[in-house]
Amino acid sequence: MGRLAAFTAARRDALTEILVRAQRRGQIPSLERADTFVDQAFGLLWYRMIFAHHPFDEHAADDLAAALTAQLRTDQEG
Repeated sequence: MGRLAAFTAARRDALTEILVRAQRRGQIPSLERADTFVDQAFGLLWYRMIFAHHPFDEHAADDLAAALTAQLRTDQEG
């Protein structure tokens, strides 16, 4: 495994573990699509790094966190 692949896998595993702990505490619903959720979380970061059309700054991170949190709430309600 190359360095980038190893780094990316470690970051994905870390986020997945955070989600699993939040599920165990009852803070978020069970994620049937955990891999897709993790892809969404990292997608904006990688997209902006690759295409550099906008920075991945604090505002982008806040917007991403808000969107993902809203998705989790919607999943929990539905």
